[in-house]
Amino acid sequence: MALSMTLMLAHCATANLTFSAPIFDPSKTCIPGGPCPTGAFGVKSPLAARGAAAAPSLPFPEKYGPLVVAIEVARGSWGGNISLILGDVDNPSLFEYTTDNMTADVRRVLGSGSKWIASTALLAMIDAANASVDDPMSKFLPYWKDDGRKLKHFLQMTSGMVSDGTDQRVNGAPDNDDRKKLGTRQELLFANCSYGPRKATSHADCMQAVYEKGPDPIYEPGQYFMYGTLTFNFVAAAMEAAHNKPIDQLLQEYLLGPLDFKGPWGDGAATTGPTPMIPMLGAGLVASNRELARFLQRMLQKSFLKPETHDRQEKIEMTFEQYSTQNQGFGPYGFGIWGECINGCFLSGWPESCQNNQRITHPGCFGYWDFISRRDGYFFSMMPSYTCDERNGWCGTGHKPEGGESCPELSFSGAFRQNVIGQLDDLFVKP
Repeated sequence: MALSMTLMLAHCATANLTFSAPIFDPSKTCIPGGPCPTGAFGVKSPLAARGAAAAPSLPFPEKYGPLVVAIEVARGSWGGNISLILGDVDNPSLFEYTTDNMTADVRRVLGSGSKWIASTALLAMIDAANASVDDPMSKFLPYWKDDGRKLKHFLQMTSGMVSDGTDQRVNGAPDNDDRKKLGTRQELLFANCSYGPRKATSHADCMQAVYEKGPDPIYEPGQYFMYGTLTFNFVAAAMEAAHNKPIDQLLQEYLLGPLDFKGPWGDGAATTGPTPMIPMLGAGLVASNRELARFLQRMLQKSFLKPETHDRQEKIEMTFEQYSTQNQGFGPYGFGIWGECINGCFLSGWPESCQNNQRITHPGCFGYWDFISRRDGYFFSMMPSYTCDERNGWCGTGHKPEGGESCPELSFSGAFRQNVIGQLDDLFVKP
């Protein structure tokens, strides 16, 4: 794989490194788990040809050599194009890896990668309204029953009334069917009032309709974690009432504007133009990797929200008794973030090793993967662009996606994250 590398030195002691690899040829895709033939990227990689000993002669600092090799190996196994940005507290772009058609300025829908950003925007609104995450929903919305459900239950996905139907509880009898029924009904209601011929006149009216016409909650607040994308829109409705402003204006005022994000924060249909009147907060944000790196650096610095609000966002309060199958795979949930513990929570809620790693993430459908290592003080943002089909085993899943919320791209992104994380820890680990 031929690399065109450009070294850009900042006017400071830290170098900003960017290099670009050629566009991936899907007709020469390597088979997942098998050998990557010479020419899968047009020509053989000069890194592979020269070997590790040649790293000092290449046009990037020697310490990044193993990381570049890990990236190439991962990319060679799944066949796609990526933008990767690595940064720390002081520099939002220590190192960049891009492919010809996937630069850091290409903008894509984030899917669930929107959730961390959505929770941050909502927390900023809560602080500005002199409200608290411990306030009940009924304080803001007169139609809401006094049922004990608080803002925090929706930020933590423990409201007992919102679900995508993609998980089930770990403790107790399987409840996936109940979650699917709940999620299907809510999603249909939201779709009907967010766009199309029956579109509501406002986000506030839409969410009131979802609440009043939706199914009854299946659990008490705080009882179980249920992964649910629509959860943030309920908090948004409360903030519209608190600020007396529509949510599209609030998103611009409290996140998109301050971070210089172009948006839009889409509604499931809009991916260009201004943020629509009724956006899907937990899935619809359109952003570039450059914008996302700015966001992650501010999260790493804890400089966007009040310091105590950042701490609360990342605080893990969940217990193993609340867990769903999603928690087993990713870890416990804070406010719109995973306390990352990949495949490490099958027997306990928060293993000491994962607590000590202090990793935060929230990847999304289409493969976007964000990551902060608070222990070692760095972040990376990985934005991929690839097609899942029979040539790459449907992104390593082995079968064609079957309806619903199927995210085969996460299979390769997860493998990529596993491949590079060891190299990044070696680069940044503190003595």
